[in-house]
This record gives sequence, structure tokens and C-alpha cells, in this order.
Amino acid sequence: MKVTFDTNVADRMDLVRTAHSRGFEIFLTSVTNRELLPSDIVPLTNEMILETAVLDESSFGGAVLGSDDDARIFEKTLLILSNGSFPKPGAREDLSPGERRQLRDAMIFTAHVRASHDILVTDDERGFIRDDRREKLQEIGNCRIMTSEEFLKEFRIERE
Repeated sequence: MKVTFDTNVADRMDLVRTAHSRGFEIFLTSVTNRELLPSDIVPLTNEMILETAVLDESSFGGAVLGSDDDARIFEKTLLILSNGSFPKPGAREDLSPGERRQLRDAMIFTAHVRASHDILVTDDERGFIRDDRREKLQEIGNCRIMTSEEFLKEFRIERE
């Protein structure tokens, strides 16, 4: 089982221990590495999925060219995350801070899907869970989206 950790759970040792105890592989995306740069948070895995390149966002050497399928998933993800309000391609030069977060969330999800990982663990409930977002994203990504607590509840091995 391959699990992608979102930026907001990148430093959770309890999640890492649980995943390892089950034999799961854990990954971050290159988006997460960039998002963590201004902080003192240290991610607990070095396994990386390169993001699909997005002009004016991705860093040179830290992204891969995407396929038509990646572009389709990215655009559908942006629609879901923003409830249809994200600016259309060609009108994205002046994104608000909230739109920039949605863009990065879509990049993380697209990388997760492109890598064919099984579970995305995130505590960004507003972005990935609420208002039927989880169900819609799981359908287009053919994966599961879980909060950290859901992941621990389902996969933690209790010590006797």
C-alpha cells in the first residue's frame, strides 16, 4: 500500500509508525517540500513524488511534465476544491492566497493520483473532505482520502 502525506501531516511520527507497522510505503510531494521551506518543520520521510509542472508555481528540476490525463485530473480537482470558482486557464496570473493554496492542493492530489497511490492522508478537511469533496476526489483519483485520525483508527496496531 502506498500512502501520500499532505503537508499538514508531514511531521506526524504517529502516522509514520502506523504506516510502517503495516508495511505501507509513505511519500510526500515536491509541493510539500516547497511549502515547508519557510518553517522549521522537518518531514519524516524522504520518499518524494515529483509534482506535475505548473507554470509560475513549480520549481525547475522539481517537477515533471504531465500527460493529458494529468491535466484533466488537475482541472477537475481545481473545480472540486473551489466549488467551481477557480479562475479558468489563462486567467490565473493574479491568484489570491486562498486560490494559491487550492492550486497547490490540486498539485498534491494530481501527483498522488499520477503515482497511483492508494491513500492520501490530510487534515485539510475544508479542502479535501467537506461538502462531498472527498467522495468526488476519491472517484476521479481511484483512491481513498483519510484524515490522520481516520488513518490511525483504521490502521494502528494496538499494543497489548
